[in-house]
Amino acid sequence: KAPEVYRSFESALMGFSEQGQNSQLIERVLDAFSSAVNQISTQILSLANVAIGSAFSIVSEIIVVLFALIVSAYFIYYKTYWVEYSYRVIDALFGQKVKVRYMLILRSMNHKFIRFIIGKGVASIILGVMCFLILTLMNCPYVVLITVLFAVLNMIPYIGAFLGELVGALLACTVSLPFGGAVFIVLLLLQQFDAFYLSPKLVGDALDMSPVWIIFSVFFFGALFGPLGMFFGSPLMAVVLELVENGLRRKESKRRREEAGHGADHKPEHRQEGKE
Repeated sequence: KAPEVYRSFESALMGFSEQGQNSQLIERVLDAFSSAVNQISTQILSLANVAIGSAFSIVSEIIVVLFALIVSAYFIYYKTYWVEYSYRVIDALFGQKVKVRYMLILRSMNHKFIRFIIGKGVASIILGVMCFLILTLMNCPYVVLITVLFAVLNMIPYIGAFLGELVGALLACTVSLPFGGAVFIVLLLLQQFDAFYLSPKLVGDALDMSPVWIIFSVFFFGALFGPLGMFFGSPLMAVVLELVENGLRRKESKRRREEAGHGADHKPEHRQEGKE
C-alpha cells in the first residue's frame, strides 16, 4: 500500500499548493519524500532478495543434510552386507592376499576413526559444559559463542584448542584486557585438563604417533580438504603410518628370512672344506 499512501500524500500537497501557499516549500517536501520512498523501496527489495536467497540456501542445505543422513542410515543398517560384498569382490578380482590386506586396512580405520571421533566428541562436550558454567559465573559476554567455538575447535588436535583459546580471549577483551587474559587462562587450564586427563582416558592410543605427524596432518589434509581435512586428517594419517609400518616390518622380516636361508646354504660347504 506504499504507492497508494504516496499518491494520496502527493495529491493532498498539490491541492494545498494550488491554493498558493508556500508552493516552493511544498515542491521541496515532495522531492524529499519521493527520494525517501525510492530509497526505502530499494532497500526493501534488496532485503527481500537476500531473505529469499538465504531461505533457498537454508532449505537446500537442510535437504542435503537429510539426504546424507538417510543414505548414511541405509549404509549403517546394511553395513555387514556391504563389507562382506566388498570382501567377495576384492577376493574375486585380486586374490586372497589382497583381500587380507584390505581387511586389515578396514579394521585399522574402524578402530582409529571410531575411537578418535567418539573420544574427542565426548571430551569436547565435557569441556563445553565446563567452559559454559565457568564463563557464566564470570559474567563473560558471548558465552554461548565462545563455548561452541572452543568445543568444536577442540576436535582439531593441538592447533584447534589454541585457536579456541585465542578467539575466546579476543571476544572477552571487549570487556577489558585483564578480563580477556583471565578468560584465556581459564580456557588454557581446560585445554590442559583435556590433554592430560580427558583425551588419554577417552581417546587412548587411537593416535599413536608423534605430535609432529599430527600437526603435519592437520595442515596437509586441511589444505587439501578444508575444515573436514583438519578434523579427520589426524586419524587418517595414523592409518597411513600404521600401514607403512606394517609394510616395513614385512619387508624386514622377509629380508631376515632370506639372509638366514643363505647362511644355512653356505654352512655345509664350510663343513665339507674343513673335513678335507
